[in-house]
Amino acid sequence: MKDIIIFDTNAIKNQGLNNFLGGREVLRQLEPDADFLIPELVVEEIKTQKKREFVKTKKQLFSNQLITAFSIDLSSIEAIDIESHIEQLKETEEFNFEIIPCVQGELVDQFRHMAIGNQAPFNKDSDKGFKDACIYVSILNFIPELSDRSIFFWGSDGRLKDAFEGHDSISVINSLELYHQKSSRFLMDDYFYGLLSDELNSPIDESNISGTWKNKDDNWVVKISIAESVFLVEVDSREIVSKIQEAELESKISDLVYSGGFSTTHSAVSELQPLIPFLSSEDIQRINTAVEDNNQIRWIADDDDV
Repeated sequence: MKDIIIFDTNAIKNQGLNNFLGGREVLRQLEPDADFLIPELVVEEIKTQKKREFVKTKKQLFSNQLITAFSIDLSSIEAIDIESHIEQLKETEEFNFEIIPCVQGELVDQFRHMAIGNQAPFNKDSDKGFKDACIYVSILNFIPELSDRSIFFWGSDGRLKDAFEGHDSISVINSLELYHQKSSRFLMDDYFYGLLSDELNSPIDESNISGTWKNKDDNWVVKISIAESVFLVEVDSREIVSKIQEAELESKISDLVYSGGFSTTHSAVSELQPLIPFLSSEDIQRINTAVEDNNQIRWIADDDDV
């Protein structure tokens, strides 16, 4: 299954009137591995930038002395419906993309149009974060529809980048190199499937991979479903480090979460500790919640072995 890459404006803006999206060489290299999503507000901003560029260029053309001196006929340019032209560029764009709808509401709609047009009270050259806030909320609202997909946000904006870096479900990138480092798709080839097949004594291909994540050692953990069994395999530099059945990990986590005395809690910690490299963000959140909810865990949290 392909990754999902969500783009901010700076990554794909193209003020020219020949293509809708910019950053085309990067998009070309990403296309085999990822599906592209663009927030509706970003699409509207690209349209606005193109319209401004057209108006600016048209004004420069019509004020050119050569045009006046030689009475060159510019009626065809005068008749151009620039909004229809820009819409056609979007509809015929070479790179397919899905639009993430903006959060709705009459007041939100009013504010976002004001922000895009830099209307008062927004500064002429700044939206003071409102546009980014709309993009941020719209993406978070859309993410539940992307279950079981690896999601990346491509952007260089400081505050918006900071906001997404606080979410485990989204990886922030701004270069091909960083994407290659963070995406598990670059594990998935015949060589790697062969390693997994040998390790698990069963033929493995992409259809068996149901999830991936990075652990505390910056190694990949690959979740593999075979018939009725689910395995977790730790991978370092495309080589298998260790494996475990997910049911075993789940059992050890449950032993800790529901431990009812100091001795059983210490024992549960001891049993779970070697399995820490396999923990997903959801597992860690479950354990963190248990620390708050289970007095037995909280009371021994400062012990050396815990």
